[in-house]
Amino acid sequence: MSYIVSSDTIIDNMSFIFVQSLAIIASIFFAISFHARSKNRILMRQLISLLIWGAHFLFLSAWTGLAVMGVNMVVTVVFLFKEQHEWAKKIYILYLSIIVLAIVTFITWTGFYSIFGFLGVGSIILAKWQNDPRQIRLISIFASVFWIIYDLFVGSYGGIISECAFIISIIISLIRNKNQSGTERAQ
Repeated sequence: MSYIVSSDTIIDNMSFIFVQSLAIIASIFFAISFHARSKNRILMRQLISLLIWGAHFLFLSAWTGLAVMGVNMVVTVVFLFKEQHEWAKKIYILYLSIIVLAIVTFITWTGFYSIFGFLGVGSIILAKWQNDPRQIRLISIFASVFWIIYDLFVGSYGGIISECAFIISIIISLIRNKNQSGTERAQ
């Protein structure tokens, strides 16, 4: 049995740590987002997170994860303008987003587990359509469960840890904000 560690092994280990660290960094931005008191602040923080998640899935060669993150970024930008632009308020934007997400998932399909990436982002798109931050938080719990399943199959251990942390963070945020009225939560 050889105990010699080659430079390739060190690089592989460093690459693994780097890729998994991206998930942790992305998750920090995402978890912080749920503690914002307004929808737009939640969405802006999530946009930063989505960029980092995209890089994470790129390095894992998890193509469905990367593609649905791209769709999620576009939807997030559209939803940021939902209050300022009449076209962004139309229900067809929600339906169009889900249709584009389904097409992207189909094109990048790598196995049955790809459906969980679709369901995860689909849940998030539905959450972003909500005006009440509490509803955003509740729906996001379901998204995290779907992502845990996807992450198991693509080897995103940082993602699994992150999604568990998201669920805990969302629950804390729900408890912290439970006494606020709907008007206060929406600000």
